[in-house]
Amino acid sequence: MLLGLLPFKCNKEKRTFRSSRVALSYNVVSNTLLFAWVVKNWPDMSNYELFVAKPLLYVVENAVSYLNCVGMILIFCSTWAGKNRLLRLFNEIATVRQLCDSKAFLRDFDASMMEKRIILKFCSMFLQNLLFFSSTFYWANRMDVNYALVLMLTIILLNEIFLISNQFYHNTLSINHSILAVNHRLRCLNTRKQLLAAGEINEIFGIYIRLIRLIAHTTKAYEQQLLVILSVRLSVVVQCLFSTCMQFGGRGLQVNKLELLYYLHIIMLTSLDYWLIMAVCESVWRAQQQTEVELKHFNASRSLSVSMARDLNTFSIFCSIHKFRFPLCGLFEINFATARNLCTSVVTALIWLVQYDFATSM
Repeated sequence: MLLGLLPFKCNKEKRTFRSSRVALSYNVVSNTLLFAWVVKNWPDMSNYELFVAKPLLYVVENAVSYLNCVGMILIFCSTWAGKNRLLRLFNEIATVRQLCDSKAFLRDFDASMMEKRIILKFCSMFLQNLLFFSSTFYWANRMDVNYALVLMLTIILLNEIFLISNQFYHNTLSINHSILAVNHRLRCLNTRKQLLAAGEINEIFGIYIRLIRLIAHTTKAYEQQLLVILSVRLSVVVQCLFSTCMQFGGRGLQVNKLELLYYLHIIMLTSLDYWLIMAVCESVWRAQQQTEVELKHFNASRSLSVSMARDLNTFSIFCSIHKFRFPLCGLFEINFATARNLCTSVVTALIWLVQYDFATSM
């Protein structure tokens, strides 16, 4: 509420959300003023020793800074413009949550793994904040207090970006937990010797359809923001890797161990956060594959009535046609295959920069 990321009001009795113009106005005004002040007061770093010795590094630093600024503008504008889509998404999440709470097999399913992944995501965000705060004090001693204030306000903006990606992560993780509960329920029904109650498969099928629709709406609501966030973070990783190479490869330059450690921590924590987002989407896809396996076991290991066999067949066909997918603006999907391709792109960009610096410094 303090950052105004979700300009909605919650009706606790009905468990629904509605749009709030006051919260939206607060969000737009506060973030616009904060962003404008940070950009206006950003210090000139052109006299920094490493930038003087390596002009290409200064160019890369400026390019990444501009990309971060443009990325923040795009993320905030996408969030403001898509507030109605977000509102529909959160109302649908609340409806599905009520449905899950009403079903014992969903409500009582073991959530320890989901809780561990939430804690891991929180630790990733906490460590990134800790790193940024420590760097603020480090640069305050080398620069001035004004620069430290700029960095502190920049941390607030970065946390808003973190929270937007966290919303997608937690929503997707909750859906993954529900799919795992459905798979566990199908497995229990398959191993149970008693006859299945009429309509039980259809009830699970109905929940599954809601989950697929919720995945599609979640991806649609966050695809633009996620595309920008992933692109900007990859550019930051490239910049940090290139800076690390220049620290070691700079002739006549003294290696600053604190700065080197700072860059390495950014690379590790950004990669961890990047991996967590990819992993949760991959988990949903694998959970759906497991659903198809459970349905095949049903047909193979039990003698079923005609109506029950028809319901299972419909469920299986639906799962084979409708896949859990996370496309980002039609460019690529969020999964481990995309993660490998993007890592290859980072390495390629780093090699190109190092080769270009070597060629121009000879």
